[in-house]
Amino acid sequence: MENAVLANTWACIVFTRGNSAVGETAVRRVSLMLRKFTDVPGFTLDLDHDPTGASRYLIFETPSVLVYYNGKPVIREIGSVTPARIFAAMQEIHQSIDRG
Repeated sequence: MENAVLANTWACIVFTRGNSAVGETAVRRVSLMLRKFTDVPGFTLDLDHDPTGASRYLIFETPSVLVYYNGKPVIREIGSVTPARIFAAMQEIHQSIDRG
């Protein structure tokens, strides 16, 4: 996962646990939102399959979303994942980058 974050200008990671219906919904909603950003690859990390992921990314609640830009976290949504809020923040960052 770290390689994906570092290899891409943008990266979005959704953190879930097991077969959580709330986590599955978050993954689906964030995936739909990411279709609007062709330059942002999306990833899912199931913390039940990779328990060290929680400590590596400082995730204490699921579902959670981290969006990285140039290897640094720029957006963090924890618990109640709101794709509209993530979208607005990403759009604002994209616009500030475009303005230079």
